[in-house]
Amino acid sequence: MSLRAKRFFLAAFFAASVLANTAAAVDVEQSADVSVRVSSVFSLTLDTSTIDFGSVRPGVWKEVSSAAGYANVAACSSNTGNPWYLQIKATGPLSSATASIPIENLKWMTTYAGSKNAPYTSFSDGLIHPAAEGFQDFSLIDQQVFYSANASAMVNNNTLPNGAEIQFKYAVFVPDTIKLNADAYSTTIVYTMTE
Repeated sequence: MSLRAKRFFLAAFFAASVLANTAAAVDVEQSADVSVRVSSVFSLTLDTSTIDFGSVRPGVWKEVSSAAGYANVAACSSNTGNPWYLQIKATGPLSSATASIPIENLKWMTTYAGSKNAPYTSFSDGLIHPAAEGFQDFSLIDQQVFYSANASAMVNNNTLPNGAEIQFKYAVFVPDTIKLNADAYSTTIVYTMTE
């Protein structure tokens, strides 16, 4: 066999070997199922749980709010997709050990509803009683404060990631037409978020 024929034969053998090895390569596949469970978020928190009017003389109207224009914030978070309400009530009149200030003398007002963090989207159209309506009397039954389905900027009633905060301020009128002892008078305010 000539040298030229041997080279051709070796080149052909090498090419055949490469093709045979390539053709013999086998792909093996395995699969893994991936799953994730998204947690339901439905929560209500207050930034402060104390509302203190300080000392108030009979016959005087007094409001409580900070320099920011509100006294406290109810922060609502939901990703359930369902419409939800924020409600407020008092558990009783402002009472001391010997006397009471009627519950209708304690007032609340919403000053703002919107996202808790930037970009600060307004949800104020979800307020049942906007600030323009003024102070509302407290009641012993739940009063609706906010309805998520009315907040046009709140997509699918979802407040994530920034949450929705509803800001409140409060007022009290201490009557001078009833006998009130110099004492501390108190009640509890209950905020309820419900679907």
